[in-house]
Amino acid sequence: MTTKGAKPTHALGRALFGAAMALIGLQHIYNANFVAVILPPARNTFGPEYFFVCLAGMLLFFTGIVLATGAFVRAAGLLLGFALLAALAVGQLPGLAGPAAGVLASWTNPLKLLSLSGGAFVAAASRASRGRTFGRACLGIMCLVFGADHFVYGSFVASLVPGWIPAPHFWAYFCGAALLAAGATFLTGILARAAAALFAAMVLTWLVILHVPLALRSAYGPSGEQWTNAFEALAFGGIALMLAVASPAQAKAQE
Repeated sequence: MTTKGAKPTHALGRALFGAAMALIGLQHIYNANFVAVILPPARNTFGPEYFFVCLAGMLLFFTGIVLATGAFVRAAGLLLGFALLAALAVGQLPGLAGPAAGVLASWTNPLKLLSLSGGAFVAAASRASRGRTFGRACLGIMCLVFGADHFVYGSFVASLVPGWIPAPHFWAYFCGAALLAAGATFLTGILARAAAALFAAMVLTWLVILHVPLALRSAYGPSGEQWTNAFEALAFGGIALMLAVASPAQAKAQE
């Protein structure tokens, strides 16, 4: 199944999301100790755990390539979406048992994984709206928690603002407020398309001025965490671009 007739903005968003997933997949294979977003890192390179890490990497890579190129999008999106939900249940949620569940920062990777899963369903939702609704809700939940992070860990977030930008604490809190607003909008569905467009602009701006420079400075780091952050920002920007376009049902109603 191809996506002939897809709107350019949606096609661009899907391509960005697919490329990001493919790149994260390559990280699984290239560096087993990368930051644990999809699966926890393998303790022993070339051990049994590394086999599953590589298997997950190949799934991410090939489904990401399929989504980016626009062929068999629905099948690839559904496969990736359900696989990421399974990884969330098996690889991430068990780590939240006990005191960790009460620490806001402990939810960072599980919520990223939830949002990436939702993005895969958005990419697959060429005709039905349920996938878009689920993906938008996942992105909304992530935005609410990450917005709260900006206030709880304000000093840390401010330290990430590039030095050439004045008033780093202001931007940390401003972006936190923007994330909270976006999260509420995505969950309620009110002005969700406009919020998605603004969210995409914000995240892709972060990608250019923050994540890519940090990744280039730590190109030979042991975990590749900054590269993972850059690929995630690319993926979230792609999801938002797909959500910024009217669903097929909405487009038909506007005709």
